Amino acid sequence: MRTIRALVLCVVLEAREPIAGRAVAARAGITRRQAADALVDLADQGLVARIGRKARVLWTAPTPPPNPF
Repeated sequence: MRTIRALVLCVVLEAREPIAGRAVAARAGITRRQAADALVDLADQGLVARIGRKARVLWTAPTPPPNPF
């Protein structure tokens, strides 16, 4: 069995464009609250990036830092 965080991370990384939390929950087959908690934890760890605020937030893979050279 996979953990909810691992499942949510896979859904976000496989999405071709930024994805809403509700869509993450639907694709993962979990509740919106479970998805929201997992997304916030993953964002705190730097594994996903958050675009926007509150109800209009979209989630995506983090962008790598620019090369200074």
